[in-house]
Amino acid sequence: MLGGILRISCAGHSCDEADGAESEVPFCSLEAGVRRDVVAGFRDGRSPDLLAATARQVVHGGSAFESTDLEPLWPGSSAGDAARVPLVFYGTGVAAGESIPEGTTLDAVAATLAHVVETHRPHPEVRSGTAIDGVATGEAPRLIVEVVWKGIGSRDLEATGNEWPFLQGLMSRGAGTLGAETGSQPLDPAAVLTTIGTGGPPSQHGITGTLVRNDEGRVVEAWSPTAPISVIATFPDDLDETGDQHPMIGLAGTARADRGVIGGNWYTTRDKDDIVINENASVRAQTETVVRLLGGGYGSDTRSDVVAVVMEGDVGRLDEGLSRIVERAEEVSNSSVAIVVTGTGSASSTTGLGVRAGDVAAHIEDTVAAEGRVVEATAPGGVYLDQERLAEEEISEDVVLEAMRKMRIGAEPPLFADVFPAIAVSFERYC
Repeated sequence: MLGGILRISCAGHSCDEADGAESEVPFCSLEAGVRRDVVAGFRDGRSPDLLAATARQVVHGGSAFESTDLEPLWPGSSAGDAARVPLVFYGTGVAAGESIPEGTTLDAVAATLAHVVETHRPHPEVRSGTAIDGVATGEAPRLIVEVVWKGIGSRDLEATGNEWPFLQGLMSRGAGTLGAETGSQPLDPAAVLTTIGTGGPPSQHGITGTLVRNDEGRVVEAWSPTAPISVIATFPDDLDETGDQHPMIGLAGTARADRGVIGGNWYTTRDKDDIVINENASVRAQTETVVRLLGGGYGSDTRSDVVAVVMEGDVGRLDEGLSRIVERAEEVSNSSVAIVVTGTGSASSTTGLGVRAGDVAAHIEDTVAAEGRVVEATAPGGVYLDQERLAEEEISEDVVLEAMRKMRIGAEPPLFADVFPAIAVSFERYC
């Protein structure tokens, strides 16, 4: 591994090699766009120990915890289009008929909403997101409703044809695009949701996925009691703080890790956000949860409240649920509501060729043949290793890296375009 680090940093004469050797440098061999997104999705000390980007085939999922059926795609050139998402702003405080530039990343959502309600967020230098020009009109709504369709990207909408007429209507009357991007890979919903909430990518907020390594070195579920907090505050955190906890903040989600869209633990322990989690619920049940939550006083005064909604299901039912939610939001706020709709990226493959993260872990265990398991957990985009087990059995990370590099499915070429240690991402600037 030391040799790889020296090659990346060009120490001594390590770069004085024949043409073509550059492609052998871990991580540097990947396409520039893939490298950019992986860097944006990486946080040293929290991300997996070993990371990988797929070649023609894809890898789905990765979690040591019970979760939904969603299996996010691992990074790779074939997963690039999966990161394309809808982004729609509509309602009070939003300019009608505005287009949102293609390539706008989801770190712009929080900054744009802050502009809509004319709230100054402290320490703008800690996050990359900036407000989208032309969206805010200067009229602050009583209520903001952020709706995020988990596991859905623009290509999922396009594949259904006209099964999302309500969202199409919001897009035509407000400001929207199908060409927004998550801004990072892997497409783990926990990471993307926290990007939407904070206005920075995972490299800045540190919630790199549903699983993260905490300060004690344990792999834990994001937003659990033992998890590290987001490095930067969310827009609802800042809105609550500047409003002396008077704004009402709510979340209706499908998993605990959805909390990244509102935060709630940055400034104070006296934060009283309304959080309702419905795991494995139907879209209808998810919708009714939001309707009940909105009836709890949201949008009833001149302060801007926020309700974040994270939903799962097929596009047609999600669109029907969105219609019901917007109708209720307009009722409770006396039509003073701004709506935002987006997705976390597609969780489906267009190639039909792919394996699950568990297959990668099983291959590692079979190849390394240690006395105990060396893979502590899988995550979209990589694996967390049991460092104590590796030390006990004197197994280096290079052995695991080599096992992953050689993984094939049948007669296909290697599964991964590249496999690299976390430190290789930290040295990306030398590529």
